[in-house]
This record gives sequence, structure tokens and C-alpha cells, in this order.
Amino acid sequence: MMRIGPLIALGAAALGVCWSCSGEPFEAAATGGSAGQDGGGSGGAGSGGAPSGGSAGSGGAACSAPQELCDGVCVDLQNNPSHCGACGQVCPSGQCTGGSCVAVACTPNASEPCYTGPAGTEGQGLCKAGTRYCDAQGSAWSSCQAQTLPATEDDCTTFDDENCDGKVNEGCIPTSCAQIKAADGAAKTGTHQIDPDGTGGAPPFAVHCEMDLVSGGWTRFNWAKAAYAGGSDPLGQLLSTCKPADANCRGRIPQAANPKQLMVRDLTDNAHAVWEFDGSPIATAALKALRDKAPACLKDKAAWQPSIDVSTEDFCGKGAEGGCDSFYYNAGSCNGIGGWGLMLDGDNFYCKAAFKLGATAGGNCGNADRGFLNDCACNNETGELYYR
Repeated sequence: MMRIGPLIALGAAALGVCWSCSGEPFEAAATGGSAGQDGGGSGGAGSGGAPSGGSAGSGGAACSAPQELCDGVCVDLQNNPSHCGACGQVCPSGQCTGGSCVAVACTPNASEPCYTGPAGTEGQGLCKAGTRYCDAQGSAWSSCQAQTLPATEDDCTTFDDENCDGKVNEGCIPTSCAQIKAADGAAKTGTHQIDPDGTGGAPPFAVHCEMDLVSGGWTRFNWAKAAYAGGSDPLGQLLSTCKPADANCRGRIPQAANPKQLMVRDLTDNAHAVWEFDGSPIATAALKALRDKAPACLKDKAAWQPSIDVSTEDFCGKGAEGGCDSFYYNAGSCNGIGGWGLMLDGDNFYCKAAFKLGATAGGNCGNADRGFLNDCACNNETGELYYR
């Protein structure tokens, strides 16, 4: 005997009728219809019977808040650049934040050179470009950082082009012959105006600049071209009170200067030698005397020798008397000289001096001796002292 129950059940299912386990039929819920009975069920179901409170996804999947269904896909309208704030709203910038398109000014976290100074000043003098940085959202550039912009005027105390116009210290009176040479390599030997303490200090004055020997830039501060007055302070004048045409000047290095070198020039023999102010005992004493009028009486210290020597006579700079290891500047107490004297040599006596002005000991040279890169003669040479 055939069992027809399963066949009947299949037929009933096709007609939308189901059989309960007791054999009683009931009507199946229509697709998309209400799943509740007698008003006691939950809210209406979407496609596939999804529960209420979320949008139904493709194939019956639900989108969890805050996502919404766009083109069959669940998307977050708060940060999706293809659906920003609403389905299909595309952000040209590719940036969506808080449901709004963000205008992108730059590539996020990028950097690039920048310069905000006047055209033509970048790379001139001290002026240089800086760097600006894009923020993480690409919404804005930072300010230009670490750039150097033109100053209003050049600083007259330096050799730099601070206003970046391609010229050094225009409108300034140079502080020294070295500054003149640095600004104009073709500057000529002769009289120039300098202002050692810069604008606002003592007035500028005329000096003689040596622009040819040893690369030039030398400021003359003391010289003896005629008979020397005995009993006078060899450093008793300010350089500003000496005129370049004067036969003699008992001047000293200006107080505002910070020289690195000393040049002694022997005009009689057309010779010269250069010393470096290197911090050694003799060099220090010489600088303090020649600039600050500080008395000194040093003997047989470490020799302070010239770095350049273009001379013919045998003096301490060539190693005579053990080298230039002695220096004095005072009113007569050092070595019993008995009067004002200034001398760099090997033993504080009259021979072998790099320079000597005024009283010297021995040789009966008296208190009006003068010599430059000298062997042992008394009062027989003319010469000049320069700083740079």
C-alpha cells in the first residue's frame, strides 16, 4: 500500500498551506508579511524577516547603526568619501569627516620648501628657505618654519649681507680696513674712513689701510717715520687723533677691535712680518698693551714667533736670542730702562727687536730708540704697526 502523506505535504506547501504535527493545517506567513500573532508579535519584518531598528542588507543582512544601506552595501556615511552624509554623495577630495566632505589643501603629512620673503632675496646673503608641513588631514599647510628673511638694514659690525640685496654693508662705515677689504676685494691701499665701535659710538675717522701685503685688510695704528720723542708714552694717543699724513703716531689698537694678527713693517728695508694673537703669554701681553695700555714686563717666556717673515736682518723672529720671548711696555721700571718704552725681542735689551719704540736697555741707544725687524743698530729705522 502506498504512503501518500509526503506527497500531500509537498502539494500543500506549494499551495501555501502547512501541516502541523497534529495533522491540522495552518497558513504560512507571506514573505514580507507580519510575523506576529494576535497583535502580540514584534514589529514588521523587512526582506527576509529582519528585525526592526536597522536597515536590511542584501540577502536579508541588517546594517548596524550608524551604517546605512547604499547600493546594496552597508556603509558609514560619516567617513565614506563615496557616500559622505548621504548615499551617492562623493567627496572630490577623497576626505570625509563627520558626514561632510573635507577640502584637501595638501597631501597629508607631506613637507616642502617655502620662502615668504621678497622676490629675488632667497639665497642672497643670509636669506634662506625654510620648510612647511601639511597636517594629518591634508586640510592646511603650517607656517614656513626655519626660513631667514631680509633684515631692514645691514649690521655694520659684521661682514654679512643681512638685508639680502647682494651688497655687504652698503650705507655703513666699516669698522676696520679688514671689513673694507671683505666688502670690496679691489679696495686700494691708502686712506679710508672706519668706525671701530659702529653706529652710535665715537665718530668715524680716517686711517691708512694696507690692502696689498699679505692679502690686505690691515689697519695701521702706530708708526715712526721721523725722529722719535724720548720720554713719551709710545701708546699715548688714540688712533682717532692721528692723521694718516702725520710723520709719527703713538696710537694704539681701538678698544672695540678684536684683532687676530699683528703686522710689523720695516719701511727702511721694505720688509714685514706677521704674528698671530694666539693666546700665548707674550701674545696676550702684547695685545693688552697695544690695545688696552696694560703695562707689561715679561722675559724669557715661550717664544712668540711670526707666522710670516719677509725680512733680511737677523732679529728674534728668525730665532736670534732664543726667539721673541720677551716683551715690555712701561714707564721705565722694567729692566732698568729708565723711561717710557715698548719692545718685543729676545731678552729686553736693545738688540734683535721685532719692534722697539722709546727707551731701551744697553747699547747707549737712550730713551728715543726706534727699530723694526732690527738687528742691533740704534735709532736707525722707520716703520709701522698694523692689526687685522
